[in-house]
Amino acid sequence: MVTMTTVSFYMITAYTPTFGNSVLHLGSTGSLIVTLWSALQSFLAPGHGLALRPYWAPTPIIRLHCVTAAHGLPGNALACSRAFVWPVMAVELWLSFIYGSYNGAMVVFLTEIMPVDVRTSGFCLGV
Repeated sequence: MVTMTTVSFYMITAYTPTFGNSVLHLGSTGSLIVTLWSALQSFLAPGHGLALRPYWAPTPIIRLHCVTAAHGLPGNALACSRAFVWPVMAVELWLSFIYGSYNGAMVVFLTEIMPVDVRTSGFCLGV
């Protein structure tokens, strides 16, 4: 569970600005705009994962987000074929939405699977 969070976080916040600057030549302003909007989306999206929680168990939500994230990567290749800010931003906003809503469900599930007497220390070690 934590691997999906770590890979998504670093792809959105570290890899994309560097790739946009170095390979796509978007310029630092374009890369930072994409990163800023993706970070804002990642901040707001956990509410969507939490909103699904009363209706679904966390395991299907987590699996759905993992599969959706894997299918979002070809969109990243398509956006990179056109060196413009808007296609890259669209793909990154989609991936950051998946990342944020996944985290909303994952944090709840991670606390639920820990025994009550070690929940605090177990959650801290997991995250």
